Amino acid sequence: MHRRILSSSARIECILNQVPQYLLEANFGRIACTQPRRIAATALARRVAFETLDEYGSSIAYQIRFERTRTLRTRLLFLTEGLLLRQMQIDADLLQHNVSIFR
Repeated sequence: MHRRILSSSARIECILNQVPQYLLEANFGRIACTQPRRIAATALARRVAFETLDEYGSSIAYQIRFERTRTLRTRLLFLTEGLLLRQMQIDADLLQHNVSIFR
């Protein structure tokens, strides 16, 4: 079963990095969190890895155009909206992610 969370309010940006952490701790499987800009995707991945005391690039990673730290062990992936659209062209149901968080 694929679950989606839609988030578009600018007021909740301050907790945007908390929601993926809660889902990760609750073992929701593979989580994708979109960001509008490359710098936001990389910065949030580093921030969440720091806050969860996780080794950066292992279970928490980012993927932007021409660059990624994603591995087979990645459970929380921050990526740009463009990359998620590209993934949807190949797999419209996004079966590789259990949860997708859209900003």
